[in-house]
Amino acid sequence: MRLKIVLLIIALIISVQAAAGSSSIGVGASPGNLSFRLAPETSAEQSLYVINTGNETATYGIFVEGDACEDWFTFSSTSFDLKAGEYREVKVKLNVPATEETDVECNIKIPCTVSGKIVGAGIIIPVHIEISASEANYSEVGSSGTSSSAGGKSFSGSFNSSKVKEISQQLVANASNLVVDSRKDITSTGEKLKNSTKNWEETADKSLDNATTGLGKVTRKFEDTGRRIEDDTKERFDDTKKKLDELNTIYRDIIQYIDNFIKIRLTKILN
Repeated sequence: MRLKIVLLIIALIISVQAAAGSSSIGVGASPGNLSFRLAPETSAEQSLYVINTGNETATYGIFVEGDACEDWFTFSSTSFDLKAGEYREVKVKLNVPATEETDVECNIKIPCTVSGKIVGAGIIIPVHIEISASEANYSEVGSSGTSSSAGGKSFSGSFNSSKVKEISQQLVANASNLVVDSRKDITSTGEKLKNSTKNWEETADKSLDNATTGLGKVTRKFEDTGRRIEDDTKERFDDTKKKLDELNTIYRDIIQYIDNFIKIRLTKILN
């Protein structure tokens, strides 16, 4: 049983180490948030760049999270594949309804999938929509710059396509560093697990030895008690047998005495 547990723990360590060597999946986006100032029944368009910060091909989607202003947005692409390090410019067009009068906050979500399975939580791009009655409309990117689900750093200032390659390389480098750190953490965890397994084995051996020693003591006590009971029973049996022999002797003497008495009386009577 102990061998089976040790083998199971070793298999777990191997699987953890294998996970450390697996490919990383990530998604970066720039800008990190969007801001619009529009009058009712007007529209504006901005560019949003989605970057594959991982090291294998992945599928990305883009949509507005929630129902409050979902119908206000249209995207030039809503689903696309990116190879490692590639990026895609997505045009985000906002159309404000004629009846809208108050400012709106919403989120654009960019999930990442590989082989049909969602990886991580994706990226959330906050969007602020200021409803203005004036005709002067504008749209701007947020000051936070670039967002990344793989630990990418933020970039301040405006964003244009000439910076995409630089940002992509930085995001990929940051993602690679994150993978290295994760590998170190997993390796450290594996070593701690090995040490814990060794300590568990030592504790189990000591417990087994203590249990064996305790069982031996109990067995010896049982044997000693059995011998004492046997000796006591034999002694009592011998004592009882001795008393029975004495009674038997007395009984024979009484019978002999009665027999002699009868013979003497009969002799006297007959004479």
